[in-house]
Amino acid sequence: MADSNVCLVAINVGAYGEEGNSTVFRDSPLGKTLNSGNLNLTPLRCLPNNHEDPQPYVFVSDETFRIPTNILRPYPARELNASN
Repeated sequence: MADSNVCLVAINVGAYGEEGNSTVFRDSPLGKTLNSGNLNLTPLRCLPNNHEDPQPYVFVSDETFRIPTNILRPYPARELNASN
């Protein structure tokens, strides 16, 4: 995991090759703490120019991960076409 300055802040080494990234993350200490709600993330905040709809801080991931509250992923490539 890298922060907004592209500095590594967490790594997990030693998973078996047949395990998928989402399983490795889910079973890691960081993944377990995030999924349990005990990671102590910054509280919800409103985005600029919006004072009524607070949003959570998120981790940006690829489409192999499920989407709990604090995971944000782009649209899957399989749903894009030349007109998008």
